[in-house]
Amino acid sequence: MTKKDYSAVFISPHLDDAVFSCGGKIAELSKLKKVFVFNIFTSYDEDTHNRSVVFGNERLIEEENASKVLNYDFFNLNEKDAFFRGFRKGSIAKVFYPPTSEDLIYLENLKEKIFATLESIKFDEIYVPLAIGWHIDHYLIHLIFNDPMNPFKGKIRFYEDVPYVFFPGARLERFAFLQNQTTSLIKNTLSISKAFFNSGMTQKIKKFPWRYLIMPFMAFYFLKLILLHRKFLRKVQRNQLFSQYTFENHNCDANIELKISAVLCYQSQVREFFISENHLRMDYTKYSNEIDPSCLLIEKYWIPK
Repeated sequence: MTKKDYSAVFISPHLDDAVFSCGGKIAELSKLKKVFVFNIFTSYDEDTHNRSVVFGNERLIEEENASKVLNYDFFNLNEKDAFFRGFRKGSIAKVFYPPTSEDLIYLENLKEKIFATLESIKFDEIYVPLAIGWHIDHYLIHLIFNDPMNPFKGKIRFYEDVPYVFFPGARLERFAFLQNQTTSLIKNTLSISKAFFNSGMTQKIKKFPWRYLIMPFMAFYFLKLILLHRKFLRKVQRNQLFSQYTFENHNCDANIELKISAVLCYQSQVREFFISENHLRMDYTKYSNEIDPSCLLIEKYWIPK
């Protein structure tokens, strides 16, 4: 049987990650040849609607709608979302903790399933999350592919995870490790806390003074998170990573409205991460201007050597 041939595969930990992060690239590639979005963690124990946690059938409908906007094929592996696994179950805070021994055991089984699907199709490139922001589901996918021995190494492009890449401190922490650099613990903690405080995730806490009273708790949580990840990286990950990267800044100006239209299909997530559509657009613009002020919308990709 002839394998279906795609220009690229986009590994999306959740329903929305590929479009949020790579919608411009998907829009461009799919005009010439179909792309394949491979959604991994798409199974939930139960419907959940709890502030920053939204799981249910509406997310499957959102993915279907986005695929029609950008004209891509998709497949859901139906692995269980981290919010329903192990010690993280029911805790959004623990979803961002570093991998445990249990996660690393699970990783081998997950890799087999992902590679089996990839071997059933043909593709020129594969796009994988950098795991900025440390969501464990993003992290596990990153670990699978950030290995010089993996069979797809010549095709890999790493993408910057939206919305977490809009938090400068989280971005700097991740880049510093990947590029073997040092960075300021306190500065990054405060930067992440400030970005989180100004995001849609806390703007929904309207009553004064409750929103402001959570600030010290947020700072303590992010400080703890950075320290936990630095400890994990020192012990485990260094020998598994590519050591050098080149960069590709992809100008998405021609496909801005197409990407935004696809992103807005995921209303369950847009409502949680952004205050409004205008706020969403401003975040993309601010991030893009930091990379290249001459462009309206940029997506940045890391290519391992």
